[in-house]
Amino acid sequence: MKNIFLRTTGLIMTGLIIANLFVVISGIVISDEINNFEKKTNSLN
Repeated sequence: MKNIFLRTTGLIMTGLIIANLFVVISGIVISDEINNFEKKTNSLN
């Protein structure tokens, strides 16, 4: 029983770390796209 609990906890923690990395990388990509959009709109003025 304890072994199943530890294995499940490890899998959940690994999944959360992967999800966190995905969110951080997505945020960086979106921030870069917003920055490029702002540069293009500023060049129109």
